[in-house]
Amino acid sequence: MIRSCLFLGGVLLMVGCNSEPPARDVSPVEVKPTSQVDSKRDRSQTEETPRLVLTRSVVELLQRARAHNPKDKFLRIARRNNQFTMTMQSDVEDKEDILIRSRNVLVLLDKTSAAMLPAGLILDYATEDGQQGFRFQSPQRNPYPQDNDISLTEARQGFQTTLLPSEPASKPTPVQKPPAEIFSLVQYDAPPGKLAAYLTPDPKDGKKHPAIIWITGGDCNTIDAGCWKDAGILGGQSASEYRKAGLMMMFPSLRGGNDNPGKKEGFLGEVDDVLAAAAFLRTQPFIDPNRIYLGGHSTGGTLALLTAASSDAFRAVFSFGPVEDILRYGIDNTAFSLQNPTELQLRSPINWLHSIRSPVFVFEGESNGNAAALRTMAKRSLNPKLQFFVVPGANHFNILGPTNQLLAKKLLQDAGPECNLTLTAAEVNRLFNSW
Repeated sequence: MIRSCLFLGGVLLMVGCNSEPPARDVSPVEVKPTSQVDSKRDRSQTEETPRLVLTRSVVELLQRARAHNPKDKFLRIARRNNQFTMTMQSDVEDKEDILIRSRNVLVLLDKTSAAMLPAGLILDYATEDGQQGFRFQSPQRNPYPQDNDISLTEARQGFQTTLLPSEPASKPTPVQKPPAEIFSLVQYDAPPGKLAAYLTPDPKDGKKHPAIIWITGGDCNTIDAGCWKDAGILGGQSASEYRKAGLMMMFPSLRGGNDNPGKKEGFLGEVDDVLAAAAFLRTQPFIDPNRIYLGGHSTGGTLALLTAASSDAFRAVFSFGPVEDILRYGIDNTAFSLQNPTELQLRSPINWLHSIRSPVFVFEGESNGNAAALRTMAKRSLNPKLQFFVVPGANHFNILGPTNQLLAKKLLQDAGPECNLTLTAAEVNRLFNSW
């Protein structure tokens, strides 16, 4: 949720703190260009001019603001100090401003800000899980495909991402040496080059063991000591429940993370790195190549979903707290250019749920997380391979420990030629009934 501020008649209004939010209606209203707004500022629009889409919730909110301050008839959206801001103002400041209209709302974009935004970007005022605020959403040129005409792999074929210039890198963070009894530090071959990973040591028992690749949250390209620190039943971001149950674990670092080669692409090329990690894992003599699973939390959960939509390389996939639209992580936090809407479409899982072919289980706590994203995906999905669990009593973090403990037991029993995992909402909810 983007926390934006509106300056209304000189009064600072923190969006998200209104006692009377506008009625929730997210039906998109396209902001169509206006050719003549006043005699002094005649700016005809061309097809190249970026379009903006406002939802009715935004329109209603801004109309209320204008009722209090009739002179402030323009909504300005601008990028300042590396963040997009929204302010109300009474006049056009720059003759080069791009002016667009939606009903009684006039929106101003300076050329620099407009050049950063994709055509069809949606601005919504959302009320979700007790939080309110402005939020940008990805364009919906082909909203939520529900057929199998094109897979994510096919859509990505031949696509070249445009990355934003990165600031001069500080000294890379080398991968920390793990405790030898828990992990070995290995390297695997991936498209950018050799990448580092933590891997459970060979138990030297002559057996083939099931394994899970785990993608961390936060900076999911980087691995550190958090991969083996045991946060206990209430934390579990190390997913230690799996290795304690006897499964092998691999934590891959990805392109641009630690001191790895390559640049961070923000959920695009990283999919290829995860698949390369799986290919490496299959070659290990102590790993059962038919029982390799994938899991991830938060940003790692989002990447796990996109990987599942790109390949059936994993026996099953477990995604904790993902988002459906990559812009939920903020329009200011992208590593790639926003001008091409395809950049966002390829990185947003909701567009590719139909492309998933392996069993996928998606979890989130009901509070303080991305429960709204799960509900949106569950509503859109027609894919029987997907199951969604929004768990009462749990949140974005404490859902990990108990749920991973349950999954670890089930994975050890999933020993047939095909995945036979079953999981019900009652089983998961029961873990948190007393919380």
